[in-house]
This record gives sequence, structure tokens and C-alpha cells, in this order.
Amino acid sequence: MSAHASPGLQEDEACSNIETITDVNETLKCLVKLELDNSTKLDSLLTRQQRPQAVTIQQFLDSSDPLPEPIILTGTGPSVIDLDKGSYPALAVIEGGSAGQVFSVIAHDASSDIPNPLVTAFDVYKGIRPLDVEANSLTTRLEVEARGDWSISILPVTEADVLTVPGTYEGEGDAVLILEGIANTATISGGAVNSLFAVFGHGGLLPDPMVTAFEPYEGQVVVEPETVLLEIQATDTWSVTVE
Repeated sequence: MSAHASPGLQEDEACSNIETITDVNETLKCLVKLELDNSTKLDSLLTRQQRPQAVTIQQFLDSSDPLPEPIILTGTGPSVIDLDKGSYPALAVIEGGSAGQVFSVIAHDASSDIPNPLVTAFDVYKGIRPLDVEANSLTTRLEVEARGDWSISILPVTEADVLTVPGTYEGEGDAVLILEGIANTATISGGAVNSLFAVFGHGGLLPDPMVTAFEPYEGQVVVEPETVLLEIQATDTWSVTVE
């Protein structure tokens, strides 16, 4: 089987990363060009491209469309919940757990074999975690491990607290902040001995790991210009000052 390459597909390199092509027609052209007649691979590629394309954080914040309704989930003990939330960036407000017992919440994307652990705790937990804030992330299932009652509220990311540049925000535990304005640097403090303290910036192609520590931390870091969301993971109090 052979075919003439269409404009834009003149070189083999154009089809070397076929998995990343988002246009169905271009994918089919590449399949012909590369003589990939494996029906299983074709079905997988077409299924992936039929999925809703995730909305970026900035697009969602700038949109005038009506906001999605909150999704409220409650339960007791271990549970698996199928989720039909759509492709928008969201917050997961999570409560549950008890002293000395494992409490975890794991997000699953139907197109990915890599689960996203939102929460892992051995105590009472209450916090806010980001959900589907990266490109093409679409959570379709939540897996809860618990020994008691729990609740998860899925809210649009617009419900996050706002940190205006320049400014300071003080908080406790896991949190998500909308960064209003373009920051150059952030002065961050928080953390405790043998406890994870992490701060990530979101808005670019990949999360920006600004801080990762397992002891008390205080310092100044660069904020990438595309950052529109800050994710804080902490078990204690913390503060972020942006300039």
C-alpha cells in the first residue's frame, strides 16, 4: 500500500510522533503514509481523538460561559465512583479519614494507565486538590480508600481563592490559589519535619515544581510567566508572597 504525501506531510518526521497529532484527517494520512494498517492501533488513535479536548486554565478563567454545576459525592468506606464531569479544570474539596487509618483518593483518566493520587493520609483530612488542570487530562473515575465517612465536592477552578500580584496569602493544609497578575518571584515558607511541603505552578504545558521539601522551608523562587494557578501541598501552615 502506498500513497502520495499531502502538503505538510512531505517528510517522514511529520508522522514520527503520530500519537501527538490531534486532527483525525492528518492522523489517517499518516497511517497511510507509514503503512500502519493495524486496526487495533487505528481504533485506539481515533478513540483518543474523539475525547473532549481539555480547556486550559486561562481559557476557562476568561470564558463567559455558564459555570458547571458542583458535583457532590459522599460515601462510607472504600468506593469507586464513575465521574462525568467534562473537560474543565476543577477543584476537588475532600474530607475524610481518621487517626491511624489510611485515607486516599486516586483519580483515573480512561486514556492513561498512570493514576493521579490526590490524597494519601493517615489522619483526618480536609483540603483542596486541583483536578484536570493539565492539558488533555480528563478524570473519569475516583477511587476512595477509607474506613469511615468521606465527601468530595468537584467545583470549577474559578472557586479557588485569589492571590493578587503583588500580595501575600497565608493558609493551612492543601490548597489551590488563582494567581491574578504576572508574578516574577514568590517568597514561600512552610513545611514540617518528615512531612511533604510542595508548591507547583500550573498554566504551562507541564506543572512547574517550585518547592519540594520534607522539612521547614523558607526561600524565594522564580515564577514562570505563564503560571495562573498555584497548588500547595502541606500538613501545616504556610505563606506565599508574590511580586
